[in-house]
Amino acid sequence: MDLAKKGVWIEAEGFYGSNKHSDVTGDKTNVIAGLAAIGYSFMPDKKVSPYVLGGVGVRAHQFRSETVPASNETSTDFAYSGAAGLGFTLNPVVTFWLEARWIGSEGTNLIPLMAGFSIHPGKTK
Repeated sequence: MDLAKKGVWIEAEGFYGSNKHSDVTGDKTNVIAGLAAIGYSFMPDKKVSPYVLGGVGVRAHQFRSETVPASNETSTDFAYSGAAGLGFTLNPVVTFWLEARWIGSEGTNLIPLMAGFSIHPGKTK
């Protein structure tokens, strides 16, 4: 949601990732996170605009084992996020973006490279 014409916005985010372990068949780790964030676009009126983003929320880390079920565990912790990216205005309503992000919490750090579209339904200019 855009807060102002000055390039500030807020958003809610959800992430899910799953990783199989190569050393033990049947073991995997899942990471689920939900965050609220605030962002700032440096040149919101330009076709290409760099931006930064910061957020806080929760992260669940799940370890699952088919071979040793007693070792299954889940932890939920405070999470934080930071990102930098470029927004490409396609038209007044749609923006394509490329982003590098860091999601951290107790014992877990992720650095995803992401791309997506933002839709601004009330925006006309």
